[in-house]
Amino acid sequence: MPWIDELTAAISGQRVISLRYLRNHNAAGPRTVQPHALFQTSTGEIRLDAVQVAGDTSRDAIFPAWRAFDLTLIADLELLDDDFDRDPTFNPDNPRKYHRLVVHCGG
Repeated sequence: MPWIDELTAAISGQRVISLRYLRNHNAAGPRTVQPHALFQTSTGEIRLDAVQVAGDTSRDAIFPAWRAFDLTLIADLELLDDDFDRDPTFNPDNPRKYHRLVVHCGG
């Protein structure tokens, strides 16, 4: 699975990342995100749950905004030197959102 090691390190160390995400088979501009969790969906896919704080988006958004990213659509990823505090709205015990957590910050 692409990016698992890098994302696990970023989540565990609460490090901000920059990623480029595929949209219509093209990598869009960079997005700056605070990665909070890798989780498995009920269909077995692994997703990144993160707070996007800046950058390109396919929606009209006011940042910060929660986003779930399909790992297979991440074209590029870089760990930045900045760290972040866990978002107070993050709830790793939410069974409606997370079928199975792989790794999460603060845990």
